[in-house]
Amino acid sequence: MADEKKEGILQVEALINEGNLKEAYSVCNKLLLNFPENGKIRSLQKKIEKTVYEQNLKIVKSELDTLKPLWKEKRYKEIVEKLESLKSYVPGYGPIEKDLFKAKKLYRDQLIEGQKLAVDDYVKNIEKLIAENKFQEAIVESKKFLAKIPGHEKVALLEKKAKDLFVVQKLKENEFLLKSDKFDEIEALLKELIAVNPESGKLKLLLEKASKRQTVALSYEKKDFVFQSFEHIKILAQKKKWEKTIDALIELLKVDPGNMNALELLDKARRKFDRQLTGEVIEKIFELQKKFKAQKLKNPQSFIKL
Repeated sequence: MADEKKEGILQVEALINEGNLKEAYSVCNKLLLNFPENGKIRSLQKKIEKTVYEQNLKIVKSELDTLKPLWKEKRYKEIVEKLESLKSYVPGYGPIEKDLFKAKKLYRDQLIEGQKLAVDDYVKNIEKLIAENKFQEAIVESKKFLAKIPGHEKVALLEKKAKDLFVVQKLKENEFLLKSDKFDEIEALLKELIAVNPESGKLKLLLEKASKRQTVALSYEKKDFVFQSFEHIKILAQKKKWEKTIDALIELLKVDPGNMNALELLDKARRKFDRQLTGEVIEKIFELQKKFKAQKLKNPQSFIKL
């Protein structure tokens, strides 16, 4: 064991003299596993650590000098990355810690300022789109921005402004349609606009008014249809065309199922039609009998009677 220790110490010293500090340190650690209390080995270990620190410090100081142009150019991100890599070689070195703290703060401020400038540019672009009456584009850009930075007050207000102006623009473009009786098209337009601007009370009111107008229009159409149909049905009844009267009444009742006049007339028409059919059948029977008698008189031998 003594020879092993002596040989190990000599090996470490030789490696130190050769400048192979990493290998020397590795041999020291192996020796300390077997001789943990040996002062000579520990002394050599500390000597290696001190030498390595001094060499690293010299390199670090040189590297710090190379960062001076980066400070002037405000390239704080690169400075932070470089200082973080150097810090591990000289743990606790004051100048690095101080510069790193300073660089991180400046980099953070730089990011905030950069973000502020980017936001300002984005806001100006949205304002420009609104000024050019490009409201749909302004709405799209506002939504993109708010997806990244939710709750941004100014952009949220711009989005609302763009939506309101877009609604005004579309209502003006479709002024004649909104006054017409094309209720399906009006409903489609208003629902499309409500999808864009759900907060618009004006759109909801217009949709409600259009719905009421449609109800009134349909009511008038229904009344007119019922009136015209009934006039036609009365003419059919007067002419005793009961089958056609029944068909017309059935069609009318599909539109106005509670029409008592139509129901009463339908009942009457059915009874009249039944009597009419019965009368027609009896008439045909009499006609056949007459025809039969006439043929018998002309040719009595052609008939057999048992």
